[in-house]
Amino acid sequence: MAVDNRYSDMYMQRAEPGPEHIRQHPGMYIGSTDSRGLHFLLFGLIDLAITESSAGYGQTIQVILHDDGSVSVIDDGRGLDPSREPGIEAIFIHGAGSTGSGHWFDRFAYMIAAALSEWLQIETHCDGQTYRWELRQGVPTGPVRSCGPTEDSGLMIRFQPDPTIFSDTQFNRETIRERLRELAFLHPKARIVLQDEEAATEDWAFPDGIRAFVRWLNEGRETLHSEILVVDGNDHGVRYEVGLQWCQDHEPIERLYVNDELAPLGGRPITGLRAAVTRTVNKYIRKHAPGSPTVKEAHTRGCLTAIITLWLAAPRFEGAIKGRLINEEARTVIETGVGRFLREYFASNLEVADRIARAAIQEAEAEAASKAARRVLRERQAREDAE
Repeated sequence: MAVDNRYSDMYMQRAEPGPEHIRQHPGMYIGSTDSRGLHFLLFGLIDLAITESSAGYGQTIQVILHDDGSVSVIDDGRGLDPSREPGIEAIFIHGAGSTGSGHWFDRFAYMIAAALSEWLQIETHCDGQTYRWELRQGVPTGPVRSCGPTEDSGLMIRFQPDPTIFSDTQFNRETIRERLRELAFLHPKARIVLQDEEAATEDWAFPDGIRAFVRWLNEGRETLHSEILVVDGNDHGVRYEVGLQWCQDHEPIERLYVNDELAPLGGRPITGLRAAVTRTVNKYIRKHAPGSPTVKEAHTRGCLTAIITLWLAAPRFEGAIKGRLINEEARTVIETGVGRFLREYFASNLEVADRIARAAIQEAEAEAASKAARRVLRERQAREDAE
């Protein structure tokens, strides 16, 4: 199992690292110096561009994979103005300034990218002017240069990973492609473009957001209802959105995203979702199908596709690889919000509720029949052994 060597968020918030320290201890900042760490570094820069778009500045994020092995991240946001504090030099050399999400990496991402690059080029358009600057291994090659007027706005960062730091400096198009498409689903106001000088350009924009995500995951599956159910809210410091759709087959899909990052092992919000769904379905069965067996969690989620997206100021994870979210308030908020929504939805959409309930009952009856068949087989085998 890969181990995340990055220091804790609290430690990094208090730290004041510089390019030399980053180059000496890269694992503290990006976890590893293999392909995983390389893409973590790139995705950090992409996340900053997404943050700018989410704040209402710009709409398009472009990632370009160049023939020479370098990569560019371009946005059409506000750009970085050298004349305003904290200034480009302070941001890229000292990690000054915060981009707003609260995670330590957002504060230091530009500096980390510069320090771990063979070279990094910056082109920023703001207040009608274009400025360019270059660093090598985190050290400026000269001052920030003014390059004349422009009508554009935004920021371009192009960097070449340093082969003396990374064991693998080759970016994987498919890894980047999956992440960009994922971000486009999670940010319905953004347009995200992947351009490869050796392949075709791809473009993602999903105004339907989480609905489009659930629809994409369920492509080729027969669904129990056409409408994708969406629950959203903001409670106890937890902003959330949940997309739900039940299918005919028995392959559940559950995904949890915390501050745009996939939690591969799920966590307590998934537990809250399952509890809310099971409780609501059983309540419907008791009222509308008396005499039917009580269904369990496994029966109600067997054909459910569910995506949960959360935004938390202080997410807490179990284990070094941060796979399972353990914030109890997140479980409570999801269980309460989803439960309330499904009760109201089932009450006004009886036909859909009936299909979902019957699918769960069939799962329970199939399980009971399977257990009975196994019991008969064991008893028969025992009699034959006794003879």
